[in-house]
Amino acid sequence: MASLNSSIKIHEHCYVAPPPTSGPSSSYPLTFFDLIWLRFHPVERSFFYSFPFPNTDPSFFYEKVVPKFKTSLSLTLQHFLLLAGNIVWPSELKTPIVQHTPDDVGISLIITESETDFDLILDNSPHETAESRSFVPNLESSDTHASDISLQITLFPNKGFSIGISTHHAVLDGKSSTMFIKAWASLCYQMDQESQSPSLVPEFEPFLDREIIKDPTGLDLHFTNNWTESLTKFFPTENNSKRTLKILPFPPKLDDSVRATFEITRADLDKIKTRVLSKWDNATMNEQVLESSLIPYAKPHTLSTFVLTCAYVSVCIAKAIHGVESNRQKFVFAFTVDCRARLEQPVPNN
Repeated sequence: MASLNSSIKIHEHCYVAPPPTSGPSSSYPLTFFDLIWLRFHPVERSFFYSFPFPNTDPSFFYEKVVPKFKTSLSLTLQHFLLLAGNIVWPSELKTPIVQHTPDDVGISLIITESETDFDLILDNSPHETAESRSFVPNLESSDTHASDISLQITLFPNKGFSIGISTHHAVLDGKSSTMFIKAWASLCYQMDQESQSPSLVPEFEPFLDREIIKDPTGLDLHFTNNWTESLTKFFPTENNSKRTLKILPFPPKLDDSVRATFEITRADLDKIKTRVLSKWDNATMNEQVLESSLIPYAKPHTLSTFVLTCAYVSVCIAKAIHGVESNRQKFVFAFTVDCRARLEQPVPNN
């Protein structure tokens, strides 16, 4: 959480742990897929929910809803046990691990209340970026440990609430983070239906065995060792000791920034696809003239929604940048890829 603005007040700050019967200490190693994100800024997400009935009394939310959130969260952590622990780096190991012990306090959970206009937040039109930052919690880290996840529940009286989640990218990617939220929602729903024994469906049970990922060339050590050299260049004032786990400062750009939501409909995508395919042959011929050795790509029969969206967004970004920096000729557009199914021994989806 960047900072709590004047429209936010803290109702409670607590820690939620798995049930005491969850078992002994456990740990798993971080793989080369994980270690590259070791000190990166956490992944932050917010989910907003409207109340089904207007003018819901805040006391009902705090006395009935929040306790149910806490209990179902504790039950969820019983399945995602290591999320209640921390990233640590024992002196005898060459790389960090994720570890949970019965003495760990659990996940940080902040309950807040906001006077911000809930309907305005949900509106797609541009609004100040700083407004939504207050609904995302901070993820604790230090030289010796880093939290896996932290949560914040914010009440908007008579309107709804939000759940903000900050996750360590070395522990959870987008897919596993979403699965955790779905698992929590599933158990919470079962409790709301007064189920005597809430349980997770198999697709929400996490697969935590990192040993399935083979690393014969030692990429994990390569990434770990290169961190120090690279970070010293970009963050000369930070503690860049090889074994520090402190998340690096990546302050969000809040000044003079706005956030908006843009909806691309199926009709929009069809128009973009038709336009791109209609110009494909001309574009390929022009490239061949510029570089005769270039092997042209065959004209595809179709283009995926992902490709079309990325292409359209990148063109919009390029035009926006060029409007401010007319001399700038290049910019970077990056996206992550799920490699689970591409390994020689495929990793289960969960």
